[in-house]
Amino acid sequence: MPVSTHKPPRPIAEVREETRTWLNHVCDEHFGGNVRRMATSLGYDDAGRSKLDRILKGKTIKIDSELLVDVKDFLREQDIEFLEPGSPYSDPDADQHNLSLTFCSIEVVRRNGTYVAERMEKGRYHVDPAEVNDTDVTGDDLFVIPVEGDSMDPEFRSGDRLIIQSVSTPDYQFIPGDGVYLYRLEESIQIKRLMRKPKRIVQVVPANAKYESYQIQTDDAEVDIEILGRVWARVKRY
Repeated sequence: MPVSTHKPPRPIAEVREETRTWLNHVCDEHFGGNVRRMATSLGYDDAGRSKLDRILKGKTIKIDSELLVDVKDFLREQDIEFLEPGSPYSDPDADQHNLSLTFCSIEVVRRNGTYVAERMEKGRYHVDPAEVNDTDVTGDDLFVIPVEGDSMDPEFRSGDRLIIQSVSTPDYQFIPGDGVYLYRLEESIQIKRLMRKPKRIVQVVPANAKYESYQIQTDDAEVDIEILGRVWARVKRY
């Protein structure tokens, strides 16, 4: 007698809880956990915001399909979509035609008395290939990080996502000229505009006027700088 490979349907309670978890993830990632901001972005009035709040907190069992459609439409309006693998919103057909980039944070660790930067994968970003219009750049060359801090405000704001083009060498000589780079300076990760100057000097230029520009003498043996990549594109969070 043949064995059936048909999988039984998942319990509705399990599906609802997974969907609720994903909605809370969207709220945290795109709206800083602010339900009012999420509701406003979705075009909801006070009643809609209250209903959304109850859904996210699990006080309402039923999750309207209209809410999922609204969230889906909002995410699709962004230049780049952040989709959790296997989430209820994930669109497998669309994913087949998109570049899947690593969404990560950068952490500094110390090994054998030396600081090094490491990427910590957090998820995936799905990008329309049209966004990457340079034939010399592939998805393998790019990764995505969140902006933290205000030193590059208003050019980049905290919470924005940046597509970074990785570099083949972390040496100062990679810097071809004026550009915004992701780099490690000793034990800190920074995103600043870097400008090459004569005699192996790099001018560091924050966008925020409250931070002062300064110079790095890269051939100084005591200077520990590691170029991680160049900013390829900015994705506004809100």
